[in-house]
Amino acid sequence: MRGVREIVETAWGRVDRDPAEIGRSVSIVVDPTGRNELPVSMASDTVKPLTGSPEEIAAGLEAFADEGIRHLQLCLVPNTLETLEQFHKVLEAMGR
Repeated sequence: MRGVREIVETAWGRVDRDPAEIGRSVSIVVDPTGRNELPVSMASDTVKPLTGSPEEIAAGLEAFADEGIRHLQLCLVPNTLETLEQFHKVLEAMGR
């Protein structure tokens, strides 16, 4: 994220925008099951789901806040009840 953020903030400076005044949002794919079952529409070499233990996923999500991201749009895969139940453990690890 750091490299992309620097490119975007440089562009904002060129149009006289203060980066501190602009909210940052990111969409990410999260696979709490570790099965890496991406829908065909997402399957590519560039889509790398955030996966791991609930604590590892929680740390990954919190790292976005450390980079100044204030809004995360999550796509949980696979789209199943089991995935939601596994993600609940991530929220618990985050104290939510």
